Amino acid sequence: MTMCMAYPPEEFAGTLERIADGTIDAAALVTGQADLGGVSAALDTLRRPDDHVKVLVRPGLPGTGLHPAS
Repeated sequence: MTMCMAYPPEEFAGTLERIADGTIDAAALVTGQADLGGVSAALDTLRRPDDHVKVLVRPGLPGTGLHPAS
């Protein structure tokens, strides 16, 4: 298996353009939210790709767990 963890800058620019013009709904990619105290729980759940795709870290959310995206 061969993997690459680097993307050319053009891919980032193209993705941002698609988000800006509405082609990509970025909000749909966020499957959970966590306060700073919930980052550890968020990282644990992201190790299971069937559970979450992207977790948004939002300082100020109550508690230390993972919240559903809203």
